Amino acid sequence: MKNDLILMNSNHEDIKSSSLNSPIYHYRNQETKGSTRTKGQVTLTDFGNKIQMYAWFDVRKSGMFGVGKGALAFEMLNSNFTPIVSLTKGLTVGARFPQGTNHKDWDKTIDITGNLANDIRNNGFVCATSISTISDSIGLPSNKAEWKQLISDLTPIIALAYGDYITIGTWMFTKIKQ
Repeated sequence: MKNDLILMNSNHEDIKSSSLNSPIYHYRNQETKGSTRTKGQVTLTDFGNKIQMYAWFDVRKSGMFGVGKGALAFEMLNSNFTPIVSLTKGLTVGARFPQGTNHKDWDKTIDITGNLANDIRNNGFVCATSISTISDSIGLPSNKAEWKQLISDLTPIIALAYGDYITIGTWMFTKIKQ
């Protein structure tokens, strides 16, 4: 499975040009705390020969002084809460004088192929996504015990039907379907 995950250069056109292939997962959210605003998006699209994950994240700081911080976290989990695909990104942006606003953005495209793509199509994994405007890092649990420590009761996540979602704290959990 080592060769099943291929990192590629990010390219907005890869996602936008495909009107024939519908996303199997889409998350978009924004959060504002004080003079800092974070926006993020994660999309999974099945192209037949690959599943493409596109992630985009932006942090904007308003005002003439200080810094703004934000983080985006995504994890696809199997039924044992073992991570299949993980991604985190944090950004810090300083105020811009005299303009009053400044921002940084980031995006990444990841192609998932082979056995891993087939497992995603056939097994109904759960996607967990969160945005933070408090810090430029988010702790990403790496096993069931860590998820249980973070959330305490995993029963609502386990009980999700295909296509359903639940928000617990700052995390949104969605059971993806094909």
